[in-house]
Amino acid sequence: MSYAILISNFHRHGGGQRVYVHILACHLLRFGHRPLVACPRDSFLARDCRKDGIETLDRFDFGRGFTPVSFSRDVALALRVRSENRLDLIHANGSRDHWVMAAANLLSREKLPLVRTLHNTNPVKNHFLNRYLHRECAHGTISVCNYVKEMLEESPVFEKREISVIHNGVDTDKFAPIPPDPELRKELGISETDIVIGLVGRLDWDKGHKYLFEAAAPLINGKFANIKIIAVGFGKELERLKQFCEQLRISRNVVFAGQRNDIREIISIFDIGVQPSIAVDTSSYSMKEIMAMQKPVVCSSYGGLKEIAEDGVTGYIVPPRDSDSLRERIAELCRSREMREQMGKAGRRRVEQEFSAKISVQKTLEVYRRTIEGFRK
Repeated sequence: MSYAILISNFHRHGGGQRVYVHILACHLLRFGHRPLVACPRDSFLARDCRKDGIETLDRFDFGRGFTPVSFSRDVALALRVRSENRLDLIHANGSRDHWVMAAANLLSREKLPLVRTLHNTNPVKNHFLNRYLHRECAHGTISVCNYVKEMLEESPVFEKREISVIHNGVDTDKFAPIPPDPELRKELGISETDIVIGLVGRLDWDKGHKYLFEAAAPLINGKFANIKIIAVGFGKELERLKQFCEQLRISRNVVFAGQRNDIREIISIFDIGVQPSIAVDTSSYSMKEIMAMQKPVVCSSYGGLKEIAEDGVTGYIVPPRDSDSLRERIAELCRSREMREQMGKAGRRRVEQEFSAKISVQKTLEVYRRTIEGFRK
């Protein structure tokens, strides 16, 4: 059976939710369904979806806070979209767009089932409006990892709600092993004898860059002077992190690569991926992408990361904020190319079996089916 699904998200820039909606919409279209993406004007999500032929409705504001005029316009637009398209289901991915879609549903004669995905570890405040939004205005709930599900189940807001766990899925065709590009290595100042450690993520405190730099400094200033660290991403902590590297005397070994459009090519030159997050991370796309490209990963045990890696098989899992444990595991992988290759292959198999986009979307379609059937009873 083919579905027409209105998928909404309020984010204007980067982040995992944008990637989630884009991948979901692309694969729904590939599977013969009709996704329509509702998002803000000039958003990265609108750009990505249009490029891939997804029906894109980017006239929404989905502004921060409650602004009556903006909210009313968004609700009126959602009502118009519903009247102009025969939809089977709405799939909201953030609180702002969830409120708009819920209000439009309440005002419509013909109600539609609504599914909400919870993507992060931000607590949902326990008050009447949130209880009403999640209990009465959502007919299906998805969590991107077991860690988030457990948090939700402890909240009175989600009392007696059935929560389906579906990890984010990556495109295993796109993120497959490829030879490293010599010109890119040259651009980033990487020699043939360097061991490259890569971290992909926002330059913010929660991603744990500080602990990677602390872990690597004694190695770089000791037996592993050929370690090079590539930090991919942008964020407000850039200057502070650069100063921290100077204090540790490792600036010459750290490349802040910024936001990149060639992320697959960047990952291809990694020898080891590191994800030392201390907050927020749930179902990391970048970690799965690195694993899919056959690279071992050392990650913290925070949030949903420990659900992705297999300790001692696809890499290592260490406690958050533990630079000593992180250093020990990085050193083990630096010493053995054979171990890196073995763990990298195991990581690729794990992503193919558990975390591919195809598997994720098939599970999401099953939630759609159950939600629609339950709504019609």
